[in-house]
Amino acid sequence: MRTALTLALTLASGGALAQTPAPNVLTLHPLSLITGYVDLEVERALGNMVSVYVAPGAIFATRRGTDGNTSPAVFAWSVDVGARVFPFRRAPSGFFVDLSAGYYSSWFEGAVRERGDGLRGVVGVGYTLVLWRHLVLSTGLGFQTRAQGPGFDRLGVSFGPSLRVALGAAF
Repeated sequence: MRTALTLALTLASGGALAQTPAPNVLTLHPLSLITGYVDLEVERALGNMVSVYVAPGAIFATRRGTDGNTSPAVFAWSVDVGARVFPFRRAPSGFFVDLSAGYYSSWFEGAVRERGDGLRGVVGVGYTLVLWRHLVLSTGLGFQTRAQGPGFDRLGVSFGPSLRVALGAAF
């Protein structure tokens, strides 16, 4: 039990398994590739406790038409900006609290081409492990809200979970 507790505290503080990371991190979210959403994130540590990031993204979703052919149906782009607080003072590695906001614009191909814009906000927690000073593995879970503007079938605000699984490099 004591060994498990020591290991848990070591990981939580970004301890012995992870070396002091380089201050810049570039990650890709591989689960996003399954959904057709490509998201790249660039993060920069500003001291030991805080990092800031920008995450541009693009969506290319398809649909199956009545004739059986698959055709592009949704095209979108987004950009999120955010900050992470690392309470154990090892930014950009270890346990973090995340706060971000973003903008997205979508085009829907159908009988009529529609366009819509929206805003998104995310609050979450997670853990980033930096191995050998350069290999980055990061996970997190949070809560997001989206406000959709004109052009969408449904105007208004929606809420849902936010999952983070990222792989990348620190430099």
